[in-house]
Amino acid sequence: MSCFRIVSRMTEGNVVESRTIINRHIKSAFAAE
Repeated sequence: MSCFRIVSRMTEGNVVESRTIINRHIKSAFAAE
């Protein structure tokens, strides 16, 4: 998924923010289902 690719790039810049973004994507994914 492109979302994870973007997160991977952000991980290099800021691990903490990337984790927050990952959590948001996971929550939105569950909410969509």
